[in-house]
Order: sequence, then C-alpha cells, then structure tokens
Amino acid sequence: MSEKDDPKTAVVIDTVNEAEKAPPAKAVLVTANRIMTDYELNEEKADDVYKDRRLCIKGKISKISVLGDDPFVEMSADSYGLRNVKFTLDKSRVEVLDNLQVGDIKVIEGTVVGYTLFKVSVTDPVLY
Repeated sequence: MSEKDDPKTAVVIDTVNEAEKAPPAKAVLVTANRIMTDYELNEEKADDVYKDRRLCIKGKISKISVLGDDPFVEMSADSYGLRNVKFTLDKSRVEVLDNLQVGDIKVIEGTVVGYTLFKVSVTDPVLY
C-alpha cells in the first residue's frame, strides 16, 4: 500500500461544513437610475429581479427626513429628483442620518420591498 492510498493521510473535505463556513454572498451593486427605470418599464419583471433581495444601490442623496417616527433617506434616480429610491430606517438607527448630506453620492445596501407610490422602497439600509 502506498502512502497515497493510506487512509491516515487522506484528506476528507466535508462539503456541508465548508459551505456553512463560507461568507455570505455579497450584495449586487445597481444604480438608483437602473432600478427605477426597470420598475417603471415592467414592475412585475423588476419584482422578479429585485424584490426581497439585498442590493447595494448607488446614487445621489436627495432627501433626508423623518415621517412620523420613521426616518428615511431618498436617493435620486434622475437629475430632477422626481424619481427616487426610498430607504426607511428603524427609528433606533436615526443617528445614521448624521453621516449624510443632500447631494452626497453614496452606496446604501438594503432589502428591496418593491415599487410603491412611484418610488422603490428599501428597508434595513446599511450605509457604505
């Protein structure tokens, strides 16, 4: 029996455990304009692509505000500020707004909820 065939020196790869150790997949980067355009052209198809998925969305901050108890940030998808991606934050994370200014170009990661009231809604945002 050669050393190669010796079971004591064999390397066993446990694919289940290796998969569990793998880092989670990174979120896909998309521009605010691209996601808005996709929703405007075909909301059903855009839902298939984006809804309930974690994305990194890049664009220009157009509004920072609080509506009721819900702080939010809007990212403009056009130069007029009429088409926006809205990121709603949990009220316990309102301090994140201190790091933003209107006009900043930022990447914000979040989970897409869908297209409502002419805006793409995103929850659980993380600022990069």
